Amino acid sequence: METLGIAAIVRNEARYLQEWVAFHALQGVRHFRLYDNGSNDGTAGVVRKLGKHLSIQCIPWPDESPFWLQIQREAFLDAATILAPKVKFVAFVDIDEFLFALPQGNLIKVLDGFAEDVSAIAVNQRLFGSSGQRSYSPDLVTSRFVQRASDTEAENRCFKTIARPQCIKSFDSSHSVELYQGRYIQPNNASLQRSGDHPGVSDVYIHEPLIMHHYMLKSWEEYLIKKSKWSDRYLSYRYTDEYFTQRDARANCLVDLTLANMRPLLLRAIAALQAGRNL
Repeated sequence: METLGIAAIVRNEARYLQEWVAFHALQGVRHFRLYDNGSNDGTAGVVRKLGKHLSIQCIPWPDESPFWLQIQREAFLDAATILAPKVKFVAFVDIDEFLFALPQGNLIKVLDGFAEDVSAIAVNQRLFGSSGQRSYSPDLVTSRFVQRASDTEAENRCFKTIARPQCIKSFDSSHSVELYQGRYIQPNNASLQRSGDHPGVSDVYIHEPLIMHHYMLKSWEEYLIKKSKWSDRYLSYRYTDEYFTQRDARANCLVDLTLANMRPLLLRAIAALQAGRNL
């Protein structure tokens, strides 16, 4: 049994998928389950080209509910069911989120080190801004955007969950789960204490030994594409011009080259997957 699989919902993310899959494959992930919510940009074709040495599926996941949270919950529960016999843990993340271990750690080794009674881990984010970029570039996301919010930024307390799939009872948000049994912890092995009205926010920010870099905004041009993607859908209320400007003002405080320094390794991994070679 492998240690970790990843589940994500995608919609018109084809230009970002190769980097995201290659990055997590370098972390030791071999099982990917992607739920395609109406893409028309060739997402399925990109996924097929990546699948020779990975277990990666792209499952059509149309809107069968008016509620986006319900669509996400059903996809993630399906992923938990399908991946349970194959992996110890499943991470439920988005294509703009990159999960890894610090400092210079091994993601799989960290997960294997948790006790059997640990059923879910809440991994906080580092929020990245636009780095002053206005336009899209085909270069790597992790190389283009190297400025992030400070560690005191409140939004860094948002988390995504890695959980033992057989212990998941339900999802109370896209960020967090309800468990049948076991402990819900932060990466430092302390019990998760939630804060505020959203179940996916922790009361303290922990960035070791697991962290997630979240490239929520990217460039202004890319944000406008993201905004238009949801203009007549569930999240139209969220993606306003103010949403970008307010967060970008807080998300370019520090230079963080942690993943940018992986550029040569990541480019080699992408080339290997494109050529059908193993990593």
